[in-house]
Amino acid sequence: MPGKAMIILILGMIIITGLMLTGILRSSNNISKNMVTDYQKKMTYYIAQSGANIGLDKLRNNPTSFSYDSTTFSPMKGAQTGAQSYIIGKVNIRVMGTPSSIDTVISKAFTTNGSDTITYTSIASKYPIVIPTMTKGAFTSATGVTYSFKGSPHDGIDGHDYTSAGVPISPPTGTYAIWTTGFVGINGSAATVGGYVNGKDYPLSNKLDTNIVRQIQIYPGNFPTNPDQVMGYPQGTMLSIAQSQVGGSHYYSNPPSSSATLSGVTYVDWNSGKYNNNISGTGILIINNLTSQPQAVAIKQSTFTGIVILSNNISLSVKQGGVIGAVVVTGPVASSTLEIQGQGHINYSSQAILNVIKFTTAQTIVWYER
Repeated sequence: MPGKAMIILILGMIIITGLMLTGILRSSNNISKNMVTDYQKKMTYYIAQSGANIGLDKLRNNPTSFSYDSTTFSPMKGAQTGAQSYIIGKVNIRVMGTPSSIDTVISKAFTTNGSDTITYTSIASKYPIVIPTMTKGAFTSATGVTYSFKGSPHDGIDGHDYTSAGVPISPPTGTYAIWTTGFVGINGSAATVGGYVNGKDYPLSNKLDTNIVRQIQIYPGNFPTNPDQVMGYPQGTMLSIAQSQVGGSHYYSNPPSSSATLSGVTYVDWNSGKYNNNISGTGILIINNLTSQPQAVAIKQSTFTGIVILSNNISLSVKQGGVIGAVVVTGPVASSTLEIQGQGHINYSSQAILNVIKFTTAQTIVWYER
């Protein structure tokens, strides 16, 4: 009997040990598989995120071209999970949008590891690219405007909408020539203004038509006193973008040289000296007068395309060149002095404005769906 009992005991121990080892191996395999699956899930997530960023980059670099409705597959090879096994990833990117609606990127990632497939969808929406509410006309001012004109009849301040290349859009559309909270004073009889308001075309002429030259306007709240308020952003945003140098942006502690071709967001803190340069390039040009004295900016024989913001008591002179886009003069200021001569012009362009807003719309809303 003792011998049989010993045999039974040994067999029982062998069976129990075998069951324990089987459980341990099963648990180990499950842990290993869970680790691989977890890694695959994370990899799928990151691929989907990367695809969304690629789509957002398309929107950022082509803000007025919304013809994207395509699929792009990008194969990716991940970590080796076995002797012959790799995690293979692909991403399907779809970019959709219009200039007046929220632009959306749908990025769907797939990863395969043998027979196991995991999908992850990342949806990203950019804030819509819209024209700042403060660009109410080709020339918008915090207070009264004194407008001198010595140019040809085909130049001046035109609220008709132009392309960013300076070509009038047909059929015509547009906005006011001048919008101000003060009075508009005209020196001489040749001042030329034009615009398109409420479905009616007002060709360029020397008639001070109050339909396109809006005086004594009321702005809800306080008229912007700095460039950030003009753009609708928190204090310091425009300076931060300029200092980041994104898209050729640049910060100057004094006016740049006349040979500088501007791009992105150009922010100039004006401490001293003259700004009598050939201002050329594209983007958002901010000139901030830090002194207590009135300063004058001259654009000569060159063209700037985008938005020009003159902050704190700055007058503008345009000669044989001009601005395609819009000019905004902030308060506080006693008056805005605007002189146009020798084929000078300020032509409103919604296209030029939308093209340069991309440098300030880095915000995105991103959410994820499994």
